Amino acid sequence: MRGFGFTLVALGVLGFLAGIGMDTSVSGGIGAVNRVVNIGLLSQQTATLTVSSLLFMTGCILVGLAAVRDTIERLGTNWSAQSVRPAPLQPTTNPAQPPPTANRPDSVGWSTTKTCPKCYALSSAEAAQCTRCGREFEKVGEIVAGSRVHHLSFGAGTVQVVDGNTATVLFDGRDGSMPMNLDYLKMEPS
Repeated sequence: MRGFGFTLVALGVLGFLAGIGMDTSVSGGIGAVNRVVNIGLLSQQTATLTVSSLLFMTGCILVGLAAVRDTIERLGTNWSAQSVRPAPLQPTTNPAQPPPTANRPDSVGWSTTKTCPKCYALSSAEAAQCTRCGREFEKVGEIVAGSRVHHLSFGAGTVQVVDGNTATVLFDGRDGSMPMNLDYLKMEPS
């Protein structure tokens, strides 16, 4: 794709130079000193410039897409490693045993993590600062059910349930509760 893109860019540049160099005038006749612009030749020059510009732009797009594809292939292993999630646990048939908490990181032996609000990198729950950008994590009081919290986009709300690193929050003036990452919630002063 990259080679074809460079070919189109080269053809576009050559076509543009050929279009600019086209003569669009004709002699004024026998004994005429001045030349006259020919509308037919002028429209041919315009068509040449338009086609060569389209070839040039298409070639640039193909070269850019090839660069993006190469970057995705180079980083592909890092992305796929972050997207691995545990399989949901099978429901238990014993009514005396409580149901498992599926997809909770701590329920399948994973360490809990927190997300950096600046660069969105994952760090361990015990980390005092982000492992990627170095931003200090805020140390706030523990968020529990019934706590009043504030979210930058959704405003104030009341925590209904806390499950691991996620809280279900009923925001003021909104219908229904929303699951939110605890890293994005701040305790409201009481």
